[in-house]
Amino acid sequence: MSGAFQLTRRDFLKVGSTAGGGLLVSVFFSRPGALEASGLLLQDQRPQALPLGAFVEIGTDGSVTIIAPCPEIGQGVRTSLPMIVAEELGVDWSTATYKQASADPRYGAMGVGGSDSVTDYWEPLRTAGAAARELLKEAAAQRWGVSRDACEVEKGIVIHPVTNRRAPFAELVEVAAGLPAPDPLSLKDPSDFELVGTRVGGVDVPAIVTGRAEYGLDLRVPGMLYAVVERSPVHGGRAVEFDASDALRVPGVREVVEVEPLVIANQLYGAVRSGVAVIADSTWAAMEGRAALRVTWDEGRHAEESTESLRERFRQRSEREAATTLRDEGDARSSIASASVRLEADYELPILAHVCMEPVNFTADVDEEHCEVWGPIQNPRFLRAVLAFGLQLPRESVGVHPTLSGGGFGRRLAFDYGIEAAMISKRVGAPVKVVWTR
Repeated sequence: MSGAFQLTRRDFLKVGSTAGGGLLVSVFFSRPGALEASGLLLQDQRPQALPLGAFVEIGTDGSVTIIAPCPEIGQGVRTSLPMIVAEELGVDWSTATYKQASADPRYGAMGVGGSDSVTDYWEPLRTAGAAARELLKEAAAQRWGVSRDACEVEKGIVIHPVTNRRAPFAELVEVAAGLPAPDPLSLKDPSDFELVGTRVGGVDVPAIVTGRAEYGLDLRVPGMLYAVVERSPVHGGRAVEFDASDALRVPGVREVVEVEPLVIANQLYGAVRSGVAVIADSTWAAMEGRAALRVTWDEGRHAEESTESLRERFRQRSEREAATTLRDEGDARSSIASASVRLEADYELPILAHVCMEPVNFTADVDEEHCEVWGPIQNPRFLRAVLAFGLQLPRESVGVHPTLSGGGFGRRLAFDYGIEAAMISKRVGAPVKVVWTR
């Protein structure tokens, strides 16, 4: 889902100062990404160019922060993508810090799915790292009165080998931030790689094994309530009426509201199903309140669907002639018909559920002017576009902040639960974490 893009020498590097006077490097490219191709962006909001944002930030204290553009769902991109930047930059990997990007067009498509994150971001991230490196070299070259090409970078230090002069990044960032983008810009020869291709521990592993890592389910915001939703037992069903009196007697239950069915993007990714949400002070209270609900459902056109009806439908289909022949060799039918012994068997497999270790969840804080959401998701920019459209808010007023995800399996490519959390938060006027059961 990340969408491939190309970065050419005709594209531009943007260099600027951070609030603290450090160096901020962005890479801009000119091909629309997967989000634009999907048609989810409103025409009047479609950008002419997509910025792949500030992947490198160097502080005046010498600190280096590298930002990972893609969400981490266990595939390791919060490690692999910053490695690409660090390789070209020449920073000491062990001293840098790494952050997750929030949804923003500066970071490209940002989606993960299809195992293409490294392939898609390889060239842009190398360019971002190389740009920062060359700017720092230029700042040192001007200080020493030498050419930039005569300088080298090693573990966060710019070196002039001929005179053995050395300057750490901290001494150079303020000058480097005011320099024009380097042109031409050369990338390292792969034969000179020192980091890429080596075994590096995951940047999140220490926090994960010590319990400090923050997954969506762990996240808390001030004043947050919890919600669970009772849904139709039949796909496509809709709540006709509900009695919340017993649910509201459960200690900790604050409110019970209907969740209207909604399709913003499409049925696969952005469809919110009809339901009744119980909002409470804890997930336990919300689940107890949901158990006490009495809901009348219109089960719709799938009301008679069952395991047996599906089994019969598949059985009938298996007896028809194949719609597509993929390979045709020999005469299997004649051979089987003339065989002295024939074996026949039916094989049946259940529908597989995308049961992640971390249940589906999302946290939202929505009012009339702003929307901030947090949670495990595989395509944050899609969700941002959909929320801006659905809530009728400017894109810049919507913040989507990916957390660590306890598994994805493609389930978190769909962002229905993010929309649902935003709808409920706006309805009750408070931050709400929606938690599904598995």
